[in-house]
Amino acid sequence: MPIDNGAGHSDYTIIKQRDFERVLGTIIGVARSPRCMGQAWAHKEFLYFDLNAGPGVVGGIEGSPLIFARRALEMGLPFRAFFFEQSNENVRRLSDALADLCERRGVSTDRLQIIPGDHNRTVPWFVAEHLAKLPRDWVYGLAYGDGNGRDDSPFGALAVLSKRFPRVDHLVNVNTAIYKRVRGARPDARFLMDDLAGITKEFRLIREPAGRWGWTMVLMTKWGKVPELREIGFRRLDSEEGRLIFERVNFSKPERESGHPFVQSRPIGPTPSTSVTPGSSPSAPMSSPAAMASASGAGWPAQPSPIT
Repeated sequence: MPIDNGAGHSDYTIIKQRDFERVLGTIIGVARSPRCMGQAWAHKEFLYFDLNAGPGVVGGIEGSPLIFARRALEMGLPFRAFFFEQSNENVRRLSDALADLCERRGVSTDRLQIIPGDHNRTVPWFVAEHLAKLPRDWVYGLAYGDGNGRDDSPFGALAVLSKRFPRVDHLVNVNTAIYKRVRGARPDARFLMDDLAGITKEFRLIREPAGRWGWTMVLMTKWGKVPELREIGFRRLDSEEGRLIFERVNFSKPERESGHPFVQSRPIGPTPSTSVTPGSSPSAPMSSPAAMASASGAGWPAQPSPIT
């Protein structure tokens, strides 16, 4: 799989971006309805969090930040978007790509913010320092995690967001083969279900895995009537079809054939504790950008980077 400054792309990338845009359109349509953002007491801006933002365009394919900004502008959506990216080069490229998109559409970039650094540190800090005035309930949106499966898992940051904004839906794109390969070397290693259990959402959809790495998507929401999106391979996790997909993406073939305990014996719903990646501390917000700079070894702006 070709790598563009840490962002991989392959034949699966086109499928991923297609399915991301389909899910995004559904979530935006529901959020802006009279029963959600249309309520008098609801927050009037849709919040979008992209935890693995990347450079904006990878291998000539439009990435999730550009897909979101384009669709939100097309739909006339009131929104704020926050893009988390740890590569300085990707931050520069993403800033240029978003500025170009906004310029072509004749709109300001002031609703878009790029936050550089490791999202396991920057998400808790940013939520505590810059979103503290927002209410806990009645804030709608989407948080999207699309890590490479090795060193940038989004689950710790998603656990923070799920507690702070319970009505913001979560979508993850996951390399399931990585989980199985790590467990092949270390039997006590995590399952995908362990990471999903740290996110406090009652309803989940899972998509049929695709590609040689078994990439799947999981949509997590508090909305019990979420459309199943069967046309792009999603199934409700509480259905028989969904549970069979979940079994395949969680357990390797040898594990399934050996009678490894399945979902009934392991939690797949929300649990009181959150699951985080080693070395991260999503429940403890960083006190300042200076503290993050000390931890990362990089210089930090006093405020999140604007789009210029």
